[in-house]
Amino acid sequence: MANRVKGITIEINGDTTGLSKALSGINKEINSTKSELKDIERLLKLDPTNVELLEQKQKNLAKQICDRQRELGMQPVLPGWSGMVPTDFQTQSGFVTRGNGGNWAGDFVRPLLLNVSNANYADIAADYYKCLNDVMGESQYYSMDPFHEGGGEGTMEDYEALYAAMEAAMPGSKWVIQQWQWSATQKYALTAVPAGRLIVLDLFSDGSPAFDGYNGYAPQEAVFCAIPNFGGRSGLMGRLNNLTDNYFKFKGKYSSIKGIGAAPEAIEQTPVTYDLLFQLPWMNGTKPDVAEWIKNYATARYGADNTVVQEAWELLRQGPLNYGADGIQGPVEDVWAARPNLNANKASSWGKTLNDAKGTYTKERQQMLINATYKLLSQKNALALNDIYESNYNYDIVEFG
Repeated sequence: MANRVKGITIEINGDTTGLSKALSGINKEINSTKSELKDIERLLKLDPTNVELLEQKQKNLAKQICDRQRELGMQPVLPGWSGMVPTDFQTQSGFVTRGNGGNWAGDFVRPLLLNVSNANYADIAADYYKCLNDVMGESQYYSMDPFHEGGGEGTMEDYEALYAAMEAAMPGSKWVIQQWQWSATQKYALTAVPAGRLIVLDLFSDGSPAFDGYNGYAPQEAVFCAIPNFGGRSGLMGRLNNLTDNYFKFKGKYSSIKGIGAAPEAIEQTPVTYDLLFQLPWMNGTKPDVAEWIKNYATARYGADNTVVQEAWELLRQGPLNYGADGIQGPVEDVWAARPNLNANKASSWGKTLNDAKGTYTKERQQMLINATYKLLSQKNALALNDIYESNYNYDIVEFG
């Protein structure tokens, strides 16, 4: 008898012979890939500029990652054919390309897009999927974002051709697309793709959700996403209250929302956001009191019910973890985290300087963070931390500081 529990398939009193054989085969394949990678690493030490070896290394790494995901019962989302080709493709091949939509972020040249009017468009797409399959295997999910973040205007024919190529290569698969600053024509994807075969990642659901503008993306499926980090910024910042409010608001409003997702541009920062985000679907439709949740979180994080520590986390919830629908994409970072530079005024490429932060960290929020840090520091001995909880404590002290 099989029963599905929150996305996990459990087989009770089942015959595991087939599973054991399958896992054994996968493990052999993974071990073989590991051995190949070690051989390549040895050769690269002798010839580190060898392009063919570097390419083979990347292929084997991709294969190993995908194999491990499948071993764990996961379906990897693979890069589907988006029509993008190198900038010299037309010169080299003679196939017609279209404008690339200019540059991205000033200096980065966008790739060209193959014109769907080419007689060999479907064949080229098929060749792409064959090469992808040879390296990364098959999947039921393929990501394609041909006009992402200002990348020109697409047509209905563009979206229909991309879907047709995916369907021909892997019948029954689903297209995964990001919603981020969509232009007027990007909504064509919602109707060009058959109902239920497109999954829209509403990337900034915690800060600037777009569900209402597209009727929840019906008749397609959608994922409620959070962006815990923009551009590798290292400061402490979150949207715990907004994240919770938006999830229950839109999940209750649109049945098209089928899951949650995290879309960080960097990680190893503000883990409390992930802890809350991934608990939301398990709350049985009941919105929690975030103040009470953060109190329990503080106890679980350090293994002790400590009032002063709980007060510290409440200060954080009211301060740096309490941003909303303000469009702010990150805190002001400590300049000491920047690469050595006599003129450094920010830590990460996309970071804010003190002059253009525009209230990212108000004096009130700064003081809350300082007070919370001192409260947490004062309780180290009282917490009687073991190895696991001490790791959490030390991490938090460094991040808050």
